[in-house]
Amino acid sequence: MTMAGDHREGSGWRGRRTILGSSLATALSAVPPFLIGSLMPAMRRDLAIDTGGLGILIALYFAAGALAAVPGGRLVERLGARRGLILTGAVTSLSLLLIATAVQTWTHLALVMGLAGVANGMVHPAGNLALVRGVTSARRGAAFGIKQAAAPLATMFAGLALPVLALTLGWKAAFLVAMLPLPFIVLVLPADLAGGCMARRLPPLRPDRTLVLVAVGGALGFGAATTVGAFVVDSVVSAGGRPAIAGATLTAASAACIAVRILIGTHTDRMQQPSIRLVAGLLGMGAGGLIVLAVSPEMVWPVGAVVGMGAGWGWPGLLYHAVAEANPQSPAAATAVATTGNAMGAVLVPLAFGLVASRVSFPAAWTMSAIAMLLAALLMILADRTRSRTAGSD
Repeated sequence: MTMAGDHREGSGWRGRRTILGSSLATALSAVPPFLIGSLMPAMRRDLAIDTGGLGILIALYFAAGALAAVPGGRLVERLGARRGLILTGAVTSLSLLLIATAVQTWTHLALVMGLAGVANGMVHPAGNLALVRGVTSARRGAAFGIKQAAAPLATMFAGLALPVLALTLGWKAAFLVAMLPLPFIVLVLPADLAGGCMARRLPPLRPDRTLVLVAVGGALGFGAATTVGAFVVDSVVSAGGRPAIAGATLTAASAACIAVRILIGTHTDRMQQPSIRLVAGLLGMGAGGLIVLAVSPEMVWPVGAVVGMGAGWGWPGLLYHAVAEANPQSPAAATAVATTGNAMGAVLVPLAFGLVASRVSFPAAWTMSAIAMLLAALLMILADRTRSRTAGSD
């Protein structure tokens, strides 16, 4: 297809609908773990969950996503982006409904979080495929940035849910309100994104060394950044901070992450190709924010949270864009490999964080996350060098 044809098909109202539908599905799928993390002070009274138990719940969610990502990415390429996004939205909404109406024990909640995690593992390959098929290449960087900005939008909602909903209507009301994006996903996504590849056998994807390094680096970086959204409220409250202040800190950090993802995506459209080295720079800055959370006095915690989440979690859209552009024949399957890495990190790092925080201290746990994020930055630099050497030898 020519660039002109790509521009006609991916521009205008169709492109905006694709971005909006993908973003809504991404935001919806990200809600369950962060809403539980934000509402933990209220939910703990009913379900008897401690900090270690919260870490296990979040680990289960992302473990299910890691297992579902690669087969889900292949399934999405067969079903088509529209069907894939609607399916993930429906499964996530069912999970939220079950939490609000049927969950009575930690075990119930663990099972539902596994179900929600499966949807999260599929939503990124589905959304990435939608952007590649429905948005012109000249605007694709911004599109990936906007789509990935929807995930911290979910954490912003989680931060607001505590003072606005949970403290007035009860924590179950917040989960019911979180289901609202589903009908808009169905209505907004263009109908012509439905076409998949049901009739042909897809060739197997063979990840190269660059993709493997990206997946491992993404695992460490994504896992470390996830601890901010999942634990910062509990950390602030445990240290004597007021729940409303803790929720506002999470909201501010989420807003910073949204801004960074959109700005980085827009900047990428002015570059010749997406830069993995820029991902490394953001991870390095984010590690500094986590160190602030570990060693700073109470008045500086919001700064650490804003930098840790804003920079340290501002890169996934850029990473997915780079992987999709490098694998144009199978963007959903290729980005599913990166999604698997991110999800595995979000299993291991928050699980370790919860154990360290409950058995040692929150400062020790934040230090551990900072080290993980620094290692992620180093791996991304190595991945960028590997990609450059490979390109130079072709």
